[in-house]
Amino acid sequence: MIGALRDRLTLLTPTRIADAGGGYQITYAEKDTVPARRIDSSSRNRAFVDRKLPVRRKQFTFRHRDDLVFEMRLRYEDRTYRITDIQVDEQRRYQTVTAEEMRS
Repeated sequence: MIGALRDRLTLLTPTRIADAGGGYQITYAEKDTVPARRIDSSSRNRAFVDRKLPVRRKQFTFRHRDDLVFEMRLRYEDRTYRITDIQVDEQRRYQTVTAEEMRS
């Protein structure tokens, strides 16, 4: 499995920043870059106003991390992904994350 981790994946962690109106804005900062294996998953369309937008999904497998949470984002090849599922193998050596591409 180690030899299959040929892609570089950047983990982004959320940070709340207070704004002038008493609320906050969430920004994401780079936490770590890890070796990973990318697997293209199926794409689907999501309704948006009067049209359908394609939603691209990918799966990433990398070494297990205790600090990975759903609020984090992933960056791969200048695209940002939202975590939708986290699966950990039985030995807790690797985890597979399913993620959807976020559009700006």
